[in-house]
Amino acid sequence: MADIAIEPIAFKSLFMASLWRGTAPAGAAQLESALNCALPDKPNRFTEKDGIVAACLIPGRYLLLAETGQLYPAAAGNCDPALVSLVQLDHSRKAFRVSGPQAARLLMKGVAIDLDEAAFPAGSLFQSSIHDIGVVGLRRGASSFDLLVYTSFADSFEHWLRDAAMEFS
Repeated sequence: MADIAIEPIAFKSLFMASLWRGTAPAGAAQLESALNCALPDKPNRFTEKDGIVAACLIPGRYLLLAETGQLYPAAAGNCDPALVSLVQLDHSRKAFRVSGPQAARLLMKGVAIDLDEAAFPAGSLFQSSIHDIGVVGLRRGASSFDLLVYTSFADSFEHWLRDAAMEFS
């Protein structure tokens, strides 16, 4: 697959942070301080700093991940549970990186979302399903996406990715 590379990613940290509606600004400030990473200011966007990715799924709900280090203990030790609810997801998600000049075209075979870089720039994310499998997709660069799926569907999802990518080889 010369125009597409598909590789698994092993995130060392992966957890969800939810802010309580009435105290969201204070909770966000605590979370940002604990992780030393700014949270995105709107849904369907993510920020990245020093290998930490903070993705806003909906207002007040963040997916936090990193390929190195353990973020959860830092967040749990520095965030008041009355302001921030944390749930570890390390073992419940698998991730794949799809990269190459045809990466967006490959993914558009499975989602009805315009993934052209002008409409969906780096730092954007989508939540959808591909092959009836729920997926969170993060556009990491012009030709690179990280895709997270439930662990139990990872083999089927990878099979779909590789099968769908055959036309680009």
